[in-house]
Amino acid sequence: MVIHVIIPTYQEAGTIRACLEMLNFQTGNFQVVIIDGGSTDGTLDQVQAAQVRYPLRWETAPRKGRSAQMNWGARTVQNGILLFLHSDTQLSPGALAQLEQLEPEVIGGRFDVQLDNPAWPYRIIGHLINWRTRWAKRFTGDMGIFVRQEIFVGLGGFPDQP
Repeated sequence: MVIHVIIPTYQEAGTIRACLEMLNFQTGNFQVVIIDGGSTDGTLDQVQAAQVRYPLRWETAPRKGRSAQMNWGARTVQNGILLFLHSDTQLSPGALAQLEQLEPEVIGGRFDVQLDNPAWPYRIIGHLINWRTRWAKRFTGDMGIFVRQEIFVGLGGFPDQP
């Protein structure tokens, strides 16, 4: 099963290179698809400068907007698991390998948040975010949302929002 890491970008020159190079530490059968919204800040330069060891494709979406870009990215790949990742989000080592091991009945989910500041208030905030997510059964893109492509397509993708 292929994991398609879809990263919507717009003016992400400050974060995209670290995100892409972090993915070098992941294992598994995955590719990265960057769907840009027309960046003019050097985002593409940072993508090209990144040292990556996996298949990477860059495409400009017909329309700017995170949901439009992610939906476009989902339509450009075939079969597998879609992982929608923000460019300022870092995955834990082994995250993609975990996705490859999903049981067939798991249709989607997200990863827990761990804020990058190690001070105790931020550890508590991260814990509370994860607790709220479990309680409310709602999550955000900063958590790395994953879903089987056929389910995503069947649901009609993300709502079209500006």
